Amino acid sequence: MFSPAPVRVALPRADAELSALLDALPERAAVFLLELGEGREPYLGRCANLRRRMQRVLRAAGDASRLLQLRGLAHKLAYWQTGSSLESSLVLLEQARTHFPERYRRMLRLRLPWYVRLLMKNRFPRVSISSQPGEPSATFGPFLYRSQAEGFAGRALDLFLLRRCEEELAPAPDHPGCIYGEMNMCLRPCQAAVSDARYREESEAFLRFLASDGESLRTELESERTQASADLDFEQAARAHKRLRKLSECRQGLNSLCTVLSRLHGVAVTPTPQEGEVRLWPVVAARLQRAATLPLDGISGSAVAHCFREDARQPIQAPEETMREDLAVLTKWSASTWCDGEWVKVDQGSPPPVRKIANAARRVHTRRWGSGVTSEGEGAADETKVLPPDDG
Repeated sequence: MFSPAPVRVALPRADAELSALLDALPERAAVFLLELGEGREPYLGRCANLRRRMQRVLRAAGDASRLLQLRGLAHKLAYWQTGSSLESSLVLLEQARTHFPERYRRMLRLRLPWYVRLLMKNRFPRVSISSQPGEPSATFGPFLYRSQAEGFAGRALDLFLLRRCEEELAPAPDHPGCIYGEMNMCLRPCQAAVSDARYREESEAFLRFLASDGESLRTELESERTQASADLDFEQAARAHKRLRKLSECRQGLNSLCTVLSRLHGVAVTPTPQEGEVRLWPVVAARLQRAATLPLDGISGSAVAHCFREDARQPIQAPEETMREDLAVLTKWSASTWCDGEWVKVDQGSPPPVRKIANAARRVHTRRWGSGVTSEGEGAADETKVLPPDDG
């Protein structure tokens, strides 16, 4: 799916031949797989410098060291050259999923992202936090941690009058209610204080707020503040101004990918193993697509648009769980300190912003090649690997 064609090498037993083979390996970032013979699980990992890593793992048996030593056990090597930390993570996930299907998530310490969902099928819709996305048009995310999703949901609900309870409501005037109803922060559907239609209007306003990244509410509040000032109703203007300030604080610290999943479109721009090229990873409706490799001077409107065309993308036919795992890798990459590329958002229904993508490609290429870096990057950890359990 994301893995390039592997290079497969048989490892000779003779020391001189093996040393010559290791010296010929590329000094590039790669994901590798060492086959250890029948009855033994393979050794899977990634590295920033394949030659250096293999020379260390397959060093002479006489070297006294506590480091892993597989000389004499490994008989075949397969490796996939990668050009970025995003590509390395995706290829590593794909190979781990293939070779360790029962425990690859635990091995990679892969955690699915979190989402803020509005449960619209409920009579009185409420917000829910979950690692399982719901209806794409009513699911906001992805968040790297649950605490981030909870923090955003709390700040967003402060701007609306939706309920925060989780019970199935049976509206009745004698219902005891809750503190939010007492503070006028809820429409109190539990106490039959609001009609179903009015509560549904508030729910739809919340959905518009999520889908527009807050702009629908900002426009409404700015208009309300202007009108209140013109009417000399300064108390109302102050209330609108306070809500605008809360709105500005609401999205602070969010991941650049966070939006309604049905509108999560964009492209991740990363370097490649070859100088003069960049790789574009289109994302359409929160689904990561196969990457397209373009020359740095060949990023044109037609080339970028071709990456997003449905007939050119060859959409990946994969289970929903696999797509969520790929999105988890993309989310972690975009929010990490070792991110070696850039994310460019694409507005729904609009053509891709070619100039932004081209500028991002130049910056990414300069960071990768302009300083003479020939490995996956200074932030890449050479020791990042996946170890099978000790088989004795």
